[in-house]
Amino acid sequence: MIDPNGIMMIEPTGQAASEPLVDDLTRKMAAAYRRSTLPADGRRYRGWHTCVCGAKSDNTDHFIDGKKTNSLCVHYLAFHRKDVPPSELAKVQRMSEGAEPNEEELQRPGGRGSPTVLWGNRRGG
Repeated sequence: MIDPNGIMMIEPTGQAASEPLVDDLTRKMAAAYRRSTLPADGRRYRGWHTCVCGAKSDNTDHFIDGKKTNSLCVHYLAFHRKDVPPSELAKVQRMSEGAEPNEEELQRPGGRGSPTVLWGNRRGG
């Protein structure tokens, strides 16, 4: 785990599932990610994180209720559930609303496509 104070700040080590697991936890994370904010100072990094399966994050932090996460948070739950620590699953379980994740949020293994960072109303976390 990278940051136990964040949400889904992990580095999976196992192989990705062949199909995404889209259940209540994945939906809760998708809804929370959509509500996330970006750093108030607009900080972006020169690179991105690449998951063991090839999915790539965007180049900025995201904040959910003040806790740091990244753009692969939904991907981790959908494709690497066996690598998600129980403490992280518990954080997601406490979230209230859910939303059906889209393809960009799922980030299928192999790095096909790249996430888009939405600035507008998500600025300022």
